[in-house]
Amino acid sequence: LQEVRRHLQQSTQHRPDWHKAWHAWGQFNFEWAAYLERQGTTASSSSGLDTVEGAVVTAIGAFFKAISLAPQPSLRDTLRLLTLWFK
Repeated sequence: LQEVRRHLQQSTQHRPDWHKAWHAWGQFNFEWAAYLERQGTTASSSSGLDTVEGAVVTAIGAFFKAISLAPQPSLRDTLRLLTLWFK
C-alpha cells in the first residue's frame, strides 16, 4: 500500500493538470480513510495520512482538484467530496 500511495501521489506531481491522477489520489485516500476508520486508528503520525483526519483532508483536496480539472462534471467525485465533507 505504501508503494501504491507513493506512485499515486507522484502522478499528481508529474501531471498536475490531469484530472484522472487527482481522481485516483482522492479515491485512494477516500478508501484509506474508511479503512483506518474501521480499524479504529486515531493516533497521530508524522505523515498525516496515517490518521483518518489526514486521509480525509487529502482526499477532499484531491477531489476538489479533480472536479476543477475535469472536462465534464463528475458526479462520482462530487458525491465522494460531499460524503467526506460531512465526515
